[in-house]
Amino acid sequence: MVSLKKEWWKVSLIIIISASFDFILHGLISPLDSSNVSLLKPSIFVKSGMLMPVVVIWELLAFSIFAFIFILIENKLPWKKPVKGLLYGFSFGILYLIGMFESVLLLNSNFINEFFMGLGDFFPFYYLDSCWVILLEQTRYKVIK
Repeated sequence: MVSLKKEWWKVSLIIIISASFDFILHGLISPLDSSNVSLLKPSIFVKSGMLMPVVVIWELLAFSIFAFIFILIENKLPWKKPVKGLLYGFSFGILYLIGMFESVLLLNSNFINEFFMGLGDFFPFYYLDSCWVILLEQTRYKVIK
């Protein structure tokens, strides 16, 4: 929790960069094929032209929640500080990657397409927590010095 009180601006910057990285990767990876187009009626957000603001808010909220959970549990994790962030990011990145395969079963989408979409979520989470490793090490170095 100390890292949030002293380094709040770094935490916010890491969240924004990670969410932006997620947007960029999904923009590059996501082909607009028939498996990505909903067969249902457009939602209220699509009808009102608010889809992108809602997606931006969702991504920032998701990355913020994962960042704050890490801040809350970082002292309780058994490993050394660099390993904590890397394993946390790797574990949630893998969960997102595996979660993308749900579309293969439910929507009959392409396995390869969903794998690359999952990678679009895996790498930003891994980046988010790699930045946490850097922040934690800098904080620890300042305290020791």
